Amino acid sequence: MKKLLCAFLCSLVFNPSLILARIQKPQEISKKPYPGISEFYDNLNYVIAFSSYSERVELTKYLAEKELPEKFKRRRLAKVFALMKKIETEIIKEDPNIVIWTGPPSGHIYYSGLIEIKKIQPGADIIRVEVIVYHLKPEINNELIARYEAARGDEKKVPKEEQMLGIVKPAPYRKEEVHTWVLVDGDWKKKEANLVSLK
Repeated sequence: MKKLLCAFLCSLVFNPSLILARIQKPQEISKKPYPGISEFYDNLNYVIAFSSYSERVELTKYLAEKELPEKFKRRRLAKVFALMKKIETEIIKEDPNIVIWTGPPSGHIYYSGLIEIKKIQPGADIIRVEVIVYHLKPEINNELIARYEAARGDEKKVPKEEQMLGIVKPAPYRKEEVHTWVLVDGDWKKKEANLVSLK
């Protein structure tokens, strides 16, 4: 018995990772093992929270340009625009003859809700990401924009994603979607069309 105890203690001394493995709680392990994918949703939430729908519609007109017109060169819209351009590079456009959008402009940057990752289902060359989209009321959207402006560029004072999701989660309207990501030349890209759960 003493030999077994001695052997166990020695293994801990020479392999401290065993101690860490024992004390690490499951909730401390990241639920977002794909940093590029999780960053996409972080950026998308940032864009949606700190710009209005009408602003995004207007900014979309200049995505193919290198710079924004002078009238839009405010700190908030400049950052939103930069993130929108980055988001665009991570989307695989669908064939317009296959996917027909109905109603007003639709797609990632036109969301009227904040997104929470529910589950990631990895595969060899495809990843399915289950998300919940929580409706963002215009008045809350305006409040978040006002708080951004009040922070005067200090990102530490800007509401974080967890805070924003905490505000919108009580919303009565939400929807579940499944997003498909595929591997293209070593990088994960999101397919434009989303599968919407009919509940």
